[in-house]
This record gives sequence, C-alpha cells and structure tokens, in this order.
Amino acid sequence: MKHLKKTISSKQSRTYKKKDKKESVEELRRERDAWINRGLDSNDPPELRAAYERMKQQGYEEEYTRQRILTCYSYPMFEKIINNTPFDYERFLRLLRDLPYIEPGQAIKGMDMELFDKMNARGED
Repeated sequence: MKHLKKTISSKQSRTYKKKDKKESVEELRRERDAWINRGLDSNDPPELRAAYERMKQQGYEEEYTRQRILTCYSYPMFEKIINNTPFDYERFLRLLRDLPYIEPGQAIKGMDMELFDKMNARGED
C-alpha cells in the first residue's frame, strides 16, 4: 500500500499511519500527470492527444483538462474493478472523443446501477 507508511512499535506490532492528506493529493497529481504525459509523448492513444489539444484550444485550463482526461479513464476502470471484467478500452476512447462536452455524470449513464450496490456492499464488510 503505497499511500500508507509502515511503522513497527516497540512490541513489534505493525501499525500504519496515513500520509498527510496534502502530500497524498500531490502524489496522485504527479502520477496522473506522468500517465497523461506518457500518452501525449507517445501519442498512444491518439484520442488522448486530440482531446488534450482540443480542450486547450477551446481555452480550458491545464488542471481541468487533465482532470477530465483522467475521468474518461476512471469510469471504465471502476466498472472493471466492480464487475471483474476486462477494461473497456473502446469506451475509454469514446469518452475521450466526447471531451470537453461530457459532463461528469454523463460518463456513467447506462452503467448498471448494481455497480453502486456492489460498491456499497463492499464498504459494509
């Protein structure tokens, strides 16, 4: 677990301390930016570069543009994890093609609402 620091007490029991919230957010932002930069540098997929350039040309700020691109990735990834199915790469590409016109909730339209029930059930365990 990268986001947790492991410490050993004098009794040799393992405890975990959460990193400072600000530090964690910055770490996630760096990872997001590295992932997007790799896609832009390699032009893989080309839809990522097209979405990025389209949003920049339309005047969207850098941070917002990167957040929206990651949102396009996170919805199919969420479904993959919850349903234990392969990542829907075509859906990811469709969402990128729809940027910047896709609203945050639009990406989950048509998503089986059982996903949310499964997610909530996991949280109750």
